[in-house]
Amino acid sequence: MWPTAYQAAPFRLLQTCQQVLSLLRPLVEDQDLFLQLEWAPDLSPIRQGDQQKISQVLINLISNAIKFSSEGSMRLKVVPLE
Repeated sequence: MWPTAYQAAPFRLLQTCQQVLSLLRPLVEDQDLFLQLEWAPDLSPIRQGDQQKISQVLINLISNAIKFSSEGSMRLKVVPLE
């Protein structure tokens, strides 16, 4: 598989996170887990970056968390770096 170029553009990070969680929610529910999104109130929902690559990273991270969790909850916490 050939690496793809980085495509930086403004995108809605909050919406992207919500879409990823919606996509993975059936896997979470099948294992009786709980998945939530925590969004920093002072963080703008529009960010600059490669939405497709960020979505894929989130899917991979959360999928691994689901795979290696047998109970409890997971939180995707989005906060600005200081």
